[in-house]
Amino acid sequence: DAEAEVLSAQQPSLRPLLLGNPKLQAIARRPFFASILAKTNPDEAGTDAPAPQSEADLIKQWWKGGGYGADAASVLQRKRTLLEIASKCANRSGMNVRLSRLAPETAACLHELVEDGIIQAVGDDDRYRFAHDIYFEWSFYQLLQDREDDWIPALTEAGEPPVLGRVVELLA
Repeated sequence: DAEAEVLSAQQPSLRPLLLGNPKLQAIARRPFFASILAKTNPDEAGTDAPAPQSEADLIKQWWKGGGYGADAASVLQRKRTLLEIASKCANRSGMNVRLSRLAPETAACLHELVEDGIIQAVGDDDRYRFAHDIYFEWSFYQLLQDREDDWIPALTEAGEPPVLGRVVELLA
């Protein structure tokens, strides 16, 4: 409770999530989600946008900033990078992709995403992966959203791995 009070004092738009509805508290107070909320916080962006009220809202806010609050010039490239990496990782059991399999413009954006903690290097052999499963899920969710009514073939193309179950749940 004390930590939630401190965070909500620093970022007032998060107060309803951290101190309000117990169902929202259960999600917002998890350290991982709290860190995402703090990084995607509308207070810092100077907007009056409401704080996310669900994970779907949090995904939208995170995605709008290209994964957190990227500068406007790089948001679109970051989104394309996240989509490409999610697409290439979906059917790989290790959930990583070699640099050589990525488009040059994707590779050029990797540094920013690594610095933000969304993507991480794997070992010393030019492989990359999402730093957390949730970043993969949220990126693949966006990939399926982009397919609109044609999202089921994207699951088939990926080989229908079990890891995509949560993504389908988010779509529901």
